[in-house]
Amino acid sequence: MNQRTPAPGPAAPAEPDRAPLTGAADRVGWADVPRRVRTAVGLAAGAGVLQALGYAVGPISGGPPPGFTALPLLVVLSLLPPAAAAAAFARGRPVLGAAVLVGAGALLPARFLLDLQFAVEPLYTSRPEVALFHSLDPVGTGAGTWLLLAGHLLGTAAAVLAFGRPRTDEATPYTAEFDDPTGDRPAARRGGSLAAVLVLAPFAGAGLFSAPYRSDNLFQLADDAGSAPTLPGLGLTLLMVTVPLVLLCSTPSAHRSIATGVPLGLLLGLAAVELPNTAAGLRSDGLHATWGPVVALAAVLLLLATAPLVAVAARVWQSVVGYWRTSAGAAMHGVAALLGLVAAVLSLVAAASEQVVVDAVAAGLVAGTAPPDGLRGPEVFVDDLFYPVAGLVFVLSLLLAAPRFAGAVRPAFTVALAAVPFAGAATIGAVLAEVDRTPVYAPGNGVWAAGFAVAAAAGAAVLAGLAGSAERYALDEDPPPRELRLGVAAPLAAGVLFALGAFGLPAVRAPGFAAPGLWSTVDFASAGLWAAVLSLLAAAATAAVARPARAAALLVGGALLAAVRSLEYPLTAARAAGSTPGPGTWLALATVVALLIAALVAGTAKGARR
Repeated sequence: MNQRTPAPGPAAPAEPDRAPLTGAADRVGWADVPRRVRTAVGLAAGAGVLQALGYAVGPISGGPPPGFTALPLLVVLSLLPPAAAAAAFARGRPVLGAAVLVGAGALLPARFLLDLQFAVEPLYTSRPEVALFHSLDPVGTGAGTWLLLAGHLLGTAAAVLAFGRPRTDEATPYTAEFDDPTGDRPAARRGGSLAAVLVLAPFAGAGLFSAPYRSDNLFQLADDAGSAPTLPGLGLTLLMVTVPLVLLCSTPSAHRSIATGVPLGLLLGLAAVELPNTAAGLRSDGLHATWGPVVALAAVLLLLATAPLVAVAARVWQSVVGYWRTSAGAAMHGVAALLGLVAAVLSLVAAASEQVVVDAVAAGLVAGTAPPDGLRGPEVFVDDLFYPVAGLVFVLSLLLAAPRFAGAVRPAFTVALAAVPFAGAATIGAVLAEVDRTPVYAPGNGVWAAGFAVAAAAGAAVLAGLAGSAERYALDEDPPPRELRLGVAAPLAAGVLFALGAFGLPAVRAPGFAAPGLWSTVDFASAGLWAAVLSLLAAAATAAVARPARAAALLVGGALLAAVRSLEYPLTAARAAGSTPGPGTWLALATVVALLIAALVAGTAKGARR
């Protein structure tokens, strides 16, 4: 198929129809790069220069000075993407350079919307690196605005031209970098990258949604994506969607240059948006840095740094637990089920016991006499979460104890166990708040039962995880590499994003009531929220590369965990007068639906019974 038919007559050596492929390590000269890619490099360089000039000329006319000396930083950030791409081309890695242009250019439509606000109403921009407002005096649009917008358009055009493999059947040194099998990444590395994306990309999106800095200046806006004016709000929302989507599409790529170049370009483009915000919060009067920009940048940076290490860690783990076989796994299944039953019983005891009691000594009562009628500890309400948790863990523990169902139930059991620390931390946190507020109160027996239930659940989760490793290596002496399941990626990513909101936003809202959260109103109960979120993230990352049946079970367990969160409002609404369901309740229900859809997709895949 790849050779020409020889002419009639004496046999002649067959001539290859395609030129020999150039190794990925060979340098590719500038003349070998396709014309459209060379054009993309020129457009990207022009875009960087226009953006730098736009900041130098000034996007605002007649406005106040910036909050700090930002021009050197802005110029460097504008020129970094084309400079990084040029460095890749100079090293003979044109595909890597083109991927950098694609990653940086993916953010330019959102940056165009952000900078378009300079042309509509500069006074309502949240850009202290350009102008720090101290009054409502009118300002005008500067010539730099048009240079910035033109630079964004040129950069977007460069990304479009640099995108994809040239459509040609003729082999060239440039296409060889795509075709050479030595450039392919193994399935384990791709699976590790996808797992890292599923864990880190939602944090990047959350950081982009949050306020860029905190302002004590009434005239300087510090809006997040939800409260910003229309154009900046659309721009920030587009950024929040684009970053996880681009990471999800690029980092699991089979080609090293794409898996590295696109996230690198994305990081450089994201730095141009977020670093000025952080610098403004640190160096401008009346402004304070926030966690959002730092988390967004750190998530992408960690993805670049840790994705290759995930596969290495997986191989080390395989070598450590490889000696386990079926007998060890069966024993650990039994002990995990027993600890699960203990956790379920203790959860029921915690729900039925008194959480807060009256300390007779502190109340000044005489020893040996009964307290006055009506002198009882207050109702905590959140301990009612232990009722559904106890039932859930009890049923799953019984199924895990049955050898016929143990392997299928174990993944769901492991994830759903996070409901115990979720309910336990909420209960203990509420008790500690009551005791701190009223000295005559003391923790009751329910608190001790809750603490022991959390400990039993933790032990059961560890043993169930070890049993899973034992089972995995009992199937084959040489287990096959994990395969990516890209079909489940969309509902899985949606479930992860919903889960961050479900546990990060309040499930109950009421006047004067501040529910514990992941990043706001942090207290003891926040530890349970983090335990649930991290369990869901770990389940999602594992399900993306797990065998179909195990992936479906993991996602069902995550859906059960989210269902417990959705019950928080109906079970605990009485703790605050005038309470209504918060966004966490609705997002928990959305998480349940998304994860069940992902489980259905995973479970109906080829080989779903494995």
